Amino acid sequence: MKRFLFLIIFVFITQLSGYLWVQTTQSDFESGTLNDVDTRTNPGDVILLKYPGISAYQIQINLYYQIYGVNWYAQTFYIPSGYINKVSFYCSKVGDPGPLIVEIRDRLGTDLPGTTIYATSSRSDITTIGEYEFTFNQFYLPSGYYSIVLHSTGDIDNYYNLYYWNADIYLDGRACSSTNGGAVWTGIGTDIGFKIYNSSADLFIIQPSPSAGKDAYVDQRNPNTNYGNATLISVERRTNRVRRSYIQFDISSLPQNGTLDSAFIYCYQYAQASANNLTIQSRMVTSNWAENTITWNNQPSFTATFSDAITTNSNGWKRWNISSYARGWYDGTNTNNGILLISSPEGGTALTYGKSFYSSDYQPAILGQGLIPYISCYIRAYVDSGYLISQSFDAGEFGETRWAKFYFNATIPSGSEIKFQIATNNDNSTWNFLGPDGTPNTFYTINGENINQIHYGDRYLKFKVYLKRTGLNTPVLHDVSILYFKDYYVDDDGSDLNYGKISSPFKTISKAIEMMRGSDGCIVMDGIYDGNNKITDIHTGSAEFPTFFRNYPGETPLINGSGFDFGFFDSLGESLIISGFKIDSANVGLSLLGVKNVKCENNIIGVPDFGYGFLLQDCSSCSISNNKVFTSSSVPFEGIWVYNSSNVKIFRNDIRNMNDCGLLIEQSSNCILYQNLSVYNMFGVDIISSASCSLYNNTFDGNHDSGIHLNQLTGTIYTVNNNITGSMWGFGWVDGSGYVTSDYNNLWNNSRGNYIYGTGFGVPEGPNDIHSDPLYTSAWYLGAGSPCIDAGVYVGLPYSGLAPDIGAFESAKSRGIRKSSLKSNDVWTDDMRLTNEKNSSYLSWNNSNPLFIKDSIIGIFFYDNRLGNYNIYLLKSYENGESWNEEIPITTDNLNNIFPSISNKGDTIFLVYIKEVNGVYHLIFRISYDLGENWSEEKILASLNNSSSPSIAVSGDNVHIVYSDNDEIFYIRSTDGGLNFETPVQITYSPFESYSPSISCKNDTIHITWFDRRDGNYEVYYKNSFDNGSNWSVDKRITFDDSSSIYPFVLSENNYVYIFYQDNRSGDFNIYYRISEDYGSNFGDEKRLTEEHSYYPRGDINNNYIHIVYREGNDIFYKFSIDNGNTFNEKIQVSSSIGVSEYPFCISKNDTIFITWFDERDGNPEIYFKRNMIDTTGTYISEEEYKDHKLFQNKPNPFSEKTYIEFIVGEGNNKSVSLCIYDILGNLVNVLKNEKLKSGKYYILWNGKDRNGKLLPNGVYFYELKIGDFVQRKKMVIIR
Repeated sequence: MKRFLFLIIFVFITQLSGYLWVQTTQSDFESGTLNDVDTRTNPGDVILLKYPGISAYQIQINLYYQIYGVNWYAQTFYIPSGYINKVSFYCSKVGDPGPLIVEIRDRLGTDLPGTTIYATSSRSDITTIGEYEFTFNQFYLPSGYYSIVLHSTGDIDNYYNLYYWNADIYLDGRACSSTNGGAVWTGIGTDIGFKIYNSSADLFIIQPSPSAGKDAYVDQRNPNTNYGNATLISVERRTNRVRRSYIQFDISSLPQNGTLDSAFIYCYQYAQASANNLTIQSRMVTSNWAENTITWNNQPSFTATFSDAITTNSNGWKRWNISSYARGWYDGTNTNNGILLISSPEGGTALTYGKSFYSSDYQPAILGQGLIPYISCYIRAYVDSGYLISQSFDAGEFGETRWAKFYFNATIPSGSEIKFQIATNNDNSTWNFLGPDGTPNTFYTINGENINQIHYGDRYLKFKVYLKRTGLNTPVLHDVSILYFKDYYVDDDGSDLNYGKISSPFKTISKAIEMMRGSDGCIVMDGIYDGNNKITDIHTGSAEFPTFFRNYPGETPLINGSGFDFGFFDSLGESLIISGFKIDSANVGLSLLGVKNVKCENNIIGVPDFGYGFLLQDCSSCSISNNKVFTSSSVPFEGIWVYNSSNVKIFRNDIRNMNDCGLLIEQSSNCILYQNLSVYNMFGVDIISSASCSLYNNTFDGNHDSGIHLNQLTGTIYTVNNNITGSMWGFGWVDGSGYVTSDYNNLWNNSRGNYIYGTGFGVPEGPNDIHSDPLYTSAWYLGAGSPCIDAGVYVGLPYSGLAPDIGAFESAKSRGIRKSSLKSNDVWTDDMRLTNEKNSSYLSWNNSNPLFIKDSIIGIFFYDNRLGNYNIYLLKSYENGESWNEEIPITTDNLNNIFPSISNKGDTIFLVYIKEVNGVYHLIFRISYDLGENWSEEKILASLNNSSSPSIAVSGDNVHIVYSDNDEIFYIRSTDGGLNFETPVQITYSPFESYSPSISCKNDTIHITWFDRRDGNYEVYYKNSFDNGSNWSVDKRITFDDSSSIYPFVLSENNYVYIFYQDNRSGDFNIYYRISEDYGSNFGDEKRLTEEHSYYPRGDINNNYIHIVYREGNDIFYKFSIDNGNTFNEKIQVSSSIGVSEYPFCISKNDTIFITWFDERDGNPEIYFKRNMIDTTGTYISEEEYKDHKLFQNKPNPFSEKTYIEFIVGEGNNKSVSLCIYDILGNLVNVLKNEKLKSGKYYILWNGKDRNGKLLPNGVYFYELKIGDFVQRKKMVIIR
């Protein structure tokens, strides 16, 4: 079941799960520079206004008046409520009448101005005829009638000629103001075309000179006479004496690329044959004519309809509205042949009805200049760009909103542009618009682009659309759609009356299920919950956005299934993940019926009597992985039962002590079982009535009947690389049905036989099977010297060494099992040696990053020469570094492959390294889409003259690589995810060596740093690109001293750029850094990071937390900053080696830092690893504030397993410091610190235990800091 917000887009979103918010009409925008409607174009078209947030209301009144002395002019007008902005007059000055003064007043009666003056403006710079603006400070007037009064101090010889005036009045209301208050919008679906022009139309007057004017009248009484040079034009309607006047203006001088709002033709009537009323129409001339040849008999054609008509019986200026004709002339849809002035009706009377107007060939001297015909046009000129801000969308008060995808449908002509930013919040008032990298520097431009998770948890959303035109090409936006989901949080201390948020969680999983729809999530915190959590088809997710039920990070919620049929039950759903739960005593821990693409992983299932761990029935394309299934009951049934299903993967599970089968595959096909441990069951695996199943690298040990039991097979079963040991029978093929293959298996110590089941049928022994003691450790890993090491064959699973191992634990065989000694009260793990070769193992040097992290998977690339030449390998941990796989060989040739550098995006790893071939160094690129399990063929990007450490960074589909060659820095990029690369570009031109480039990028912004000696000694330089590497800034020098500054590396996040480097100005090398807060445009003063002899700074940045590792002396040290690099904590020693530790690298995830390096403590270089559990989320205090003692609130609080307590020892050294824990009755339960400390900041990790190591019960506790006479106490809560 899917939730749709608009039926009008049903076809568009039928393939999407979750919720889709759609905006389709201009009326749904609430502010911006695009907020008016041009009704002359398509309905819904949007205008880009010069003045955002207001609509223009224009008044135009035509007049001719002379203003001087006490002779003043007043005009009344009506407006809706609004703000007066300006008044403009078309006028001229005669003599010296002094300033022209304009007043806005109230009105008396119908025509007289009042005495209340609302605003005054004046000008003294009026000279020749033209338009002059009188501006006001947008003062507000309520709706009603008002007067504009003009006066001056001149006399009869010194005056102003006033022709017409135009007032711009800006209304309160906005054409696109919000009316829905954030509710779901129900737009009509019309397109939003953006006609981009200014809000205030500019006035253009065309009044030709006598020589340039084109006007004439024709006379029925004199049908062959031309009046083109007459000083007048005339309109008359007497019988047999009809006169018509033709006028044509050249409008080619009007500005192009605009919109013509309105146009009027003006003629000054100076005489009339009689005072009778005459109605004169304006019509469009439709054929060509000439002023000096036109007569009654050859006059041009004209339209049968008219644009305007006036009735006149007095002299003065007369005006006709010809807007509809002028627009056609302006945009080229009509030919400009001019205007006809014609009486209505014509003829039919003996009375005189003639009216005469001045032509362009005559100007009466007594009335001054400018009385010849003219045309006035109001044109809104196009502007280049603008934006709209949508109304806010309310995703609802329940759950945390997971904003997922940004869709838009638009027509974007060549050269024009549409781009977007998103703002979210929880107060519906604070709007910070950000791009896909979470900064204001980037924009969403790709339809279907992922929304940055910086917006996670925010309830309200607006988007801002930016538009840009080129020429007349303007973009059209048809609709915008936002795909989002909800994550609901559950805590057994919560309430189902809460909102399902982190801060107000539900109490039950069933409540979350009630609220959830497709692709929503449920995150469950520590606690005890009921079983029978039923998931149905309405919760169906998608492959990209599966619905999920997960544990809160670091916690293991318990589903108490006692008395319930199941822990979780999913019926007919698709694309679901269930992960991180402990499910105990349910008849079926996880039951899946008729589902597709469901993953069950990292769960712990306790199976009761007559129960099952997992039951999959009628399912397809599902996976069961990394689960532990156990029992303490007497007669549990199957650990994992797959029935009537297909394409199911079961891997890395641990199933023990089932009364029946560890794994049961029944009436199923195309199932793959690999790297499972199934021990002490009746059958390790039982395959019944099934076909085309494969068993790879499993360990079946100590099962009471058979390791692999087979019956009523309907096809082939493949078994390769399995340890089948310690059972009654190895294979138990009951009836000889189907076909079974065995190869590279180890069958040993099966008491009644390896291949023949009783008196039944025998499985043919494989040509490469072995029969040896696997030398298991206590956890079924392969012990040192195991004959199963390197004894298998490649089946598509990762391996290291000469060949795959036999058994389930290629990932931790002993050369030996590499498992950390992490304890709940440790801050750091012990040093973990990851390689164990007789030859040397190296990490990359300089700036080649060898680390990646994805969820709980960590990878380290290194190279060694175990095969005589150097090859590259990958180490992986699936448990956050607690245990590690054996190496995956990346290169296996007889050449030297060195300096691997990687960047990953999700499951995709981008790898670049150097391959030496006959003295030539090739820059090689490869890509893996499955976290290093399989790799593309090598792609040679460049051939180099000398070896270089490349550096790689990836953003979206853009892959950026820098390297040095011939003492210069080169850059190469791919814009299609690494499928194709452009030609390398040289980006430095130094007369001396340029070395060791480092690169960092976000979206289209790229930062590069390196060192060279163009200025005599080695200095650090920097440059950036803001257009995805198409153009680069000039080189910026970062260091300025007489010593050597070398080996820089760059970090960037949001607008911050950090460059770290080592410098020997003090005799020994130390580490320094500089910070830019404006994307690299400017860098702050240099800061010193270390005080001792130190080298090779490397680091990581995550949510503005900066982590730096470096070598000091012969060991590795670590520092971090949580205030954007302004200060760093005291150094922490990471390694404790009797040899030299070199080239550290680190990567971070949440509050955990993963560090790797190589050292020689064991005689030759080997790879080591360490991780911490330090919380870096506290408020950091700069050194100048260390003068005072301070105790901070513990984090997290409340807590269940551990919490961090931070305090500061103020000025002075060797202070006696105690940090103690008390219960609510004041009893001392633990002493965490009692010693003398120097001034500084300290972190203490407490595991919630008393002095005897016993876990304390839930409740309120106090922790107290004493430093001399200083005492401070705070409260904390334990909740388990």
